[in-house]
Amino acid sequence: MRMSSEGAHFYTYLADVLSLIVQVDYYYHPEMFEEVSLSPDVVNSTTRDICGNLRLKPVTSGSGRVWTPKPDFDYLYFSKETTSQSQKYMFPKEGSIEKVYAQFWELLRDTENGAKKMMREHFSNVNEWKRWSDYSVNDVDDGIAACVVLLAHTSVPNQTLTDIEKRSKDKFQEIVGTWFGDLTE
Repeated sequence: MRMSSEGAHFYTYLADVLSLIVQVDYYYHPEMFEEVSLSPDVVNSTTRDICGNLRLKPVTSGSGRVWTPKPDFDYLYFSKETTSQSQKYMFPKEGSIEKVYAQFWELLRDTENGAKKMMREHFSNVNEWKRWSDYSVNDVDDGIAACVVLLAHTSVPNQTLTDIEKRSKDKFQEIVGTWFGDLTE
């Protein structure tokens, strides 16, 4: 499991779990989001602004680590500048991410709570999915996200789950079982 995060210097920000929570919140807490128009902006190490200055320059972090744009590599950014390619996105409102982190900790607790109920309800409503990404191949976050969903289904007695919730639980047990099997190889 540790080696699947080697490319990230053994750090993980649990981005897939947090992203899943944000996805679920979009349906259950739409007040947390605002519509924002964004335009794609593709730049590389040779892209210049209207004054002729390079748009991408090396950046030094507080720890002294330097990021330098790779030559012949395109970087995708989004700007609020309105163009013909602008698209509307639902963006978490300022201050709403604290709720996401609180829900994250609730999902990890051993006891039943509203965040777990919401997660079960979400997968009952989705009811069908074809794939659960690339768990354990190169990204430990996918497997952890599956474990979080499974924990939401195992925090209550099996007899209290609906038939759809039982089916989701079985599917996530299978996903998690495959993931743990891959880790032992």
